[in-house]
Amino acid sequence: SRMSSIAEAHGALATAAVAALATTGDARLGDDGVAEVASMAAAGYRFSATTTSYRPLSGLSCGGVSAEELTSGTDYIVVASAQAMQGTFSTPYSGCGWSCSDAAGAPVDSCKFSKCASVGGFGDGAPMGVCRCRQNGSCWCGSTGEVSAQAISGTAQLGCFTCARGRFVKRRPYSAAADGNEFVSAEVRVVVADVCPHGSNPKWCPGRPGDENVCGEKNHLDFDLSKLPAGVDNNYFVFEPEPCAEELRRRIDRTRACEKPAWYP
Repeated sequence: SRMSSIAEAHGALATAAVAALATTGDARLGDDGVAEVASMAAAGYRFSATTTSYRPLSGLSCGGVSAEELTSGTDYIVVASAQAMQGTFSTPYSGCGWSCSDAAGAPVDSCKFSKCASVGGFGDGAPMGVCRCRQNGSCWCGSTGEVSAQAISGTAQLGCFTCARGRFVKRRPYSAAADGNEFVSAEVRVVVADVCPHGSNPKWCPGRPGDENVCGEKNHLDFDLSKLPAGVDNNYFVFEPEPCAEELRRRIDRTRACEKPAWYP
C-alpha cells in the first residue's frame, strides 16, 4: 500500500481512550502494553490505532486481490495494516524489509521523527534531520493466521484476510483535545487486504511488533476512503480482532490468494 498515514501515542490513547469507551469498569495498561478493561462487556475493544485513508483498487498485497470483489455487497471496509501487525511475509515473494540511511548515506536502523501534537509535539511530527528509507521485498501476503487475539509487545496481529470490529473516536493527531475519546461513528467491520510497509512509510507504519510511530502508537490502519463513515478524517480507531463472516471467508477461499506458487519448492 502506498499511503501517507497518521498516528497517536499508544500509552495515551490505549489508556485514556479505552477508559472513555468503557461505560463501566476501569481501564489499565497490561504488561505487554495492551489496554485492558475490567468490564469487557462494556468496552469490547482492546487495541487502538491511528488511521489514514486511501483508495485500494486491485493488485493489493494480500495475493493481488481486488477490494471491490472482496467486499462488494458486504459491510466490510478494506484496510491496510502496518507491517508490524502482519506477522510473517511470504518467502516466495522476497519477504518484507527496509533499509534507511542518514544525510551522509550511512545506514541507520530507522529514521527519527519529532512527536505529533496529540502527545505534546507539533502538528503531525517532522523528520529529525535528513533520513531516507526504502522498502526491500514485495511485502506480499503477511500472515498471522485466521485471527489472533493476542498482541506481540502491544502490537495487534492482523495479517492478510483477518478481520476486526471497531469504532472511530474524536481524537486526531493534530491536537490533544480533552474530549478526544468520544465515539464519532457506529461500529464498523474491517478486513485486511493490504499492507503499509515501514520502508515506504517510516513515519507512520511501525516495522516490528512493539515499535512506535511518530505519535507513539503501535498499530496503524489505512482505510478505504470510499467507505469511511461521514465526518471521519484521520481519527483514531479502537478495535477488537474477530473471525471474518462466513460469506467473506468463502470469497477469500475462492480467490486462492496467498497460496504457495506452483513454482516454489
